[in-house]
Amino acid sequence: MSKPSPKSNLIQTLLIATVIFLLFQMFMAPKGPPDTRPSEEILTTMSKTLGELGEGGSAERQQKLRTLQSALGALKQRLGAERQEGKITPEAEFERQMNGEVLLGVGQLRVGSLDNDMGPVSQAYISLHDTYRRNLKNPVITEKSFEVPPHEKFEKSSYTVATLHEEITGQLKLQSSNHLILGLIPGHRLIDALVKLTGAVPAFSYAFAAFLLALIVRGMIWPLAQKQYLWGRQMSQLAPLVAEIKARYTDKNTGQVRDMQEFNQKVMGLYREYGINPMSGCLPALIQIPYFLLIYQCMVQYRLDFQNGTFLWINPGASAATNGFIAPNLGERDYLLIVIYAASMIVTTLLTPVSDPNNVRQQRMMGLFIAVFFSIAMFFYPLPSAFVLYWVFTNVFCDDSDAPGLPNASAAAGEEGLDCRGGHSSRCACERERTGHQDRTARQAPAQEEEIIAFSRKVVWKHMSSQPAPWKKPLPPPPKNWGFRRNSSKSRCSISRRGFLGRAR
Repeated sequence: MSKPSPKSNLIQTLLIATVIFLLFQMFMAPKGPPDTRPSEEILTTMSKTLGELGEGGSAERQQKLRTLQSALGALKQRLGAERQEGKITPEAEFERQMNGEVLLGVGQLRVGSLDNDMGPVSQAYISLHDTYRRNLKNPVITEKSFEVPPHEKFEKSSYTVATLHEEITGQLKLQSSNHLILGLIPGHRLIDALVKLTGAVPAFSYAFAAFLLALIVRGMIWPLAQKQYLWGRQMSQLAPLVAEIKARYTDKNTGQVRDMQEFNQKVMGLYREYGINPMSGCLPALIQIPYFLLIYQCMVQYRLDFQNGTFLWINPGASAATNGFIAPNLGERDYLLIVIYAASMIVTTLLTPVSDPNNVRQQRMMGLFIAVFFSIAMFFYPLPSAFVLYWVFTNVFCDDSDAPGLPNASAAAGEEGLDCRGGHSSRCACERERTGHQDRTARQAPAQEEEIIAFSRKVVWKHMSSQPAPWKKPLPPPPKNWGFRRNSSKSRCSISRRGFLGRAR
């Protein structure tokens, strides 16, 4: 019988909602009508918009930059249509597309320089770099010059794709080395210090810096991760008690809870009795999100310097032999490393404990869906392979060992001990009898069900008091009138109603 999870899957639900939103934006977002203007007219409009880019403030420049981005998308669609109609050749299509890329890249470079903003320059590098690297031998990239509107602060009035790529790279390297994340953290300098710690050796230092960073970050968030694991184990241990409470309030005919309000009060009372906050497992996970975003920013800022490093199969020779499937350096995207990352994510998901043992399959599927989605997304977003390598190291360091939790109430009376994952190594006679007569006891008086629950709570309390956890204070001694009595007609052990239930009433 499954138990209601009081928002225990909040983080997974938020991730699923984020994934669905991104998929909707990627594939189902509403699109405007196709631009039917000739491609040359679209290029003329883009050139005019670029000429007006220096006017107004930062907000107006950002708006015109978005207009340029939309125009480039319309240009690509129109060029594809014109090629299918036989109006232009594939060579002319590529040349006009590069013209649009240059106009947008120059606009992003100018906005980034005028506003001292690394974001537009980084976008220009991402959009232009793959095309530049794949078509180095094409004369359109290295020789064809494209005119751009002049600007008083920028002398050049024409660019080739190669010269624009070189200028964007230089500007991005200058801004990233001086940029402070959130105005406080020098991300580029932090990664650079880790690289220089081992002498900046191309075949070792850059990959080892990712290893050191994963080790440091994992050590920083280890207490939070342990709290999250502990919370999951504790919720697992209380699952049988919650299931029994639900059985008391479930209508036998309809299978629905009769009084949901009172049922929720009982469940929350159970959590309060053991000092567990159902929302406490969400906070450690939320706190870890800024760590992830911070490391991502640091890695992206150091992207150009990572191009000096290699790692095992990631080298220029292997990249040339595999036609770009393997990255030439740690600053480029490596598809084989993404596959390894996906495998590590799946293994980590399968090893991570779940908070509700009754919904193991559902929670596993949610975790696997998230892991697969992020892995697929990496194939389409140009992340530096050093960041993917860092993530693989983080998954390897993931501590999925048994975090201490509450003992299983159903197994606490066993003769051979407890299993911290929610199972048990042996079952006592009272547990076997109660399981064997489940159908019969389900129809007995609620007082007997309360007695069973009281016994479960008693043995849990007794185990916790005998083995106090280091993060909790020792429990006070039990009341004197809490006593066990033998009753062979029911089970080997049960709790005295006079000693516990009678006092509680």
